[in-house]
Amino acid sequence: MHAGGMTLTVDEFTLPWPLRGLDSALRGAERLGLRPMTLDAERLMRSASASTGLHDFGDAMALEGLRALVAALEATAELSFLGRVALRRFLTQRLESRLRVLETCARDPALLRAPVERPIFIVGLPRTGTTILQHLLAEAGGARSPRMWELLYPAPPPDPARYDDDPRVARVARELAQFHRLAPTTSKIHPLRADAPDECLMLFNHAFANFTAHTFGHIPSYHDWLWRQDMAPAYRFHRVQLQVLQRRVATTRWVLKAPQHMHALDALLAVYPDACIIQTHRDPGKTIPSICSLVGTTRQIYSRDRDMHRLGRRELEFWARGLDHAMALRERGDGSRFFDVRYQQLVADPVGVTRRVHEHFELPWRPGTEARLERFLSAYPQNAHGVHRYTAARFGLTDDVIGARLSRYRDAFSIARES
Repeated sequence: MHAGGMTLTVDEFTLPWPLRGLDSALRGAERLGLRPMTLDAERLMRSASASTGLHDFGDAMALEGLRALVAALEATAELSFLGRVALRRFLTQRLESRLRVLETCARDPALLRAPVERPIFIVGLPRTGTTILQHLLAEAGGARSPRMWELLYPAPPPDPARYDDDPRVARVARELAQFHRLAPTTSKIHPLRADAPDECLMLFNHAFANFTAHTFGHIPSYHDWLWRQDMAPAYRFHRVQLQVLQRRVATTRWVLKAPQHMHALDALLAVYPDACIIQTHRDPGKTIPSICSLVGTTRQIYSRDRDMHRLGRRELEFWARGLDHAMALRERGDGSRFFDVRYQQLVADPVGVTRRVHEHFELPWRPGTEARLERFLSAYPQNAHGVHRYTAARFGLTDDVIGARLSRYRDAFSIARES
């Protein structure tokens, strides 16, 4: 949820000044031939094994993805010193989580036989209400959404007796506090909470097959690698992680969200053949610039790259490609598995839309649900962290350019331009 308006200044895509000073000094060291903290896939794997005592990293695609990502980050991402520190930690943590998931499955292979029945996936362009809809469906009951702490650290399986005070909740809360200190503007764009539902795309980080890795920097070679892959193995590991998370916590249905699923709906349906899909819709003239702002704001933590026009071109083409893929699949497949939600309808009547989703996908609507949702909406109002301001021009885009590339999408779903 956001509003249009003022142009973001350059400073909003820049680290706080003490960190800029440190990075400037380290950049001077690099000019002298010193390159501190070079990312190296084998070294990251050794570090993860040393900290966990585990060594089975599983299928080859994940390790190939790790190597492709690290190579791209070193080649073209223009990583800052802080970015290298943050990414070394992040990638090591994802390897550790992968090792612990695989160890959990080896110790308890029965969990892999548990069904993941009729999961609900929310897709559509970012900034179209996907987040609030996931939160409302999780709050309404009848389906479970994974919390951020579960998505980052899925193993061992959560204990229902201490689900709300699992040590991983506090750990992720500390990590998010550090993130928001480095990029405070992100809280206006996409607020993050350790104990709140979030995008299941985070599970793909443990398969090193994540379409959002470009938030780290400009890494076209990694995405070229990713486009060539059959994403089914990554979705199978996605499913394994859900099976770990539901091992001890009763879960009838999952409600999951990630706009990036649009790029691989064929693989998603191969692994989840009974999946139910909600696609959200809004004028891309509003959503694409907002996406660019989120990527640019996040990227400042990791990269010195400030080419916002290149970022704008990349985001427009990336999301157009995803929408094209989703439309092609819908045209040749079973349209009844899709339920369309328009952003304007969701904003105008969030409780009514949530109820219609429940009816369509046969989720229970229990007494008191409507009042519970109203309380949730009052507790978490739109723009609670401030108004997100951005313009298309900041990213070298115009509404005409966006509209020309996405005219087929606008026509197919009768998407009107917003003022």
